[in-house]
Amino acid sequence: IAAKGGIEAVVETMRTHGSSAEVQKQGCWALGNLAEHAENQVAIAAKGGIDAVVGAITSHPSSEGVQYLGCRALAFIASSDSLKLQVRKAGAVPLVEKVNLQPSTLNSEP
Repeated sequence: IAAKGGIEAVVETMRTHGSSAEVQKQGCWALGNLAEHAENQVAIAAKGGIDAVVGAITSHPSSEGVQYLGCRALAFIASSDSLKLQVRKAGAVPLVEKVNLQPSTLNSEP
């Protein structure tokens, strides 16, 4: 999926349909699933996926699906030592704390 432009398609769809909680939830789900595989984490970050997920979480505070799946996606992306700082700088730690998940993955130093 990533090799065929899936990451770009998901991020662009999230940007285009920012007001739709359902689109944001599905986008966070897709990016989280892709980020489970280490080879996709850097590509997701490079193609704007971190900002898309942070934007989704921020824009849809009452959507449990967006909150959970967005935090899940950020945690997978931050599991890459090279991306932890980028995820933190995007403002992910306070968002994850607000959702009451354990932000240990995001706070640990690379």
